[in-house]
Amino acid sequence: HLGIMWGGGYPTVDGPGLQPIVTGGGPTGPKVDWTREHNPRYRSVIEIYSGHGQSEYFNREDPLAYEGVKFTGARSADGPHYARDAWAEGVLTGVIAASDDHQAHPGLPHYGLAAVYAPELTRDAVFDALQSRHCYGTTGARILLEFSAGGVEMGQEGSASGTVSGRAVVAAPSPIAYAEVLAYSKDSGSWRTVARWDDPGRLLEQAFSLDVSAPTVLYLRAELDEIVINRTARAWSSPIWLRP
Repeated sequence: HLGIMWGGGYPTVDGPGLQPIVTGGGPTGPKVDWTREHNPRYRSVIEIYSGHGQSEYFNREDPLAYEGVKFTGARSADGPHYARDAWAEGVLTGVIAASDDHQAHPGLPHYGLAAVYAPELTRDAVFDALQSRHCYGTTGARILLEFSAGGVEMGQEGSASGTVSGRAVVAAPSPIAYAEVLAYSKDSGSWRTVARWDDPGRLLEQAFSLDVSAPTVLYLRAELDEIVINRTARAWSSPIWLRP
């Protein structure tokens, strides 16, 4: 759980072949130091959402923040410990979501779901897709996402310069409140909304464009009008990395 604070301390985990998890003093949860060396073989994806809440970015006002969902007494830890912070550092990691309700109830409609693009329904194909970041996460809602930019598919990296065209598809079981493409470039040093569509119904199929003059990472996020068991229904794609 990125950026989560709960009661109880965790030791710093580090060593050859391990991904460093650095914790502060006091009662905190894991805070990942994204500036450290990243090995995508061992950390191809991160959990952007679970029953505990969202790990997309630090925002205690988000309805899916740890303190908002009240699954436990956890709180959001201020600092660059979240998925957006990893991507801003150039870390190549995709996203999944999971229930983690501690009671063996996978697939609940509000506790997290991993969606995987695989050529066949076999264990090897699913794990290969996770390793290659060809996956995304939802809060549990069965939301279909398709996302590409500059000819590069979700979770992949590629070369593109100038004005780049992209495509976003969102299909949902209930009306979509909004869908948006968010991007971060080394030039701007901040996240911006590249495209946004409000109230498109249950199916969105749209093209968009963005200018790429520096290394850029972008992802698709969608939210439904429907509240599912007192929780906002949302989906997050794995990012796309574009380098001029």
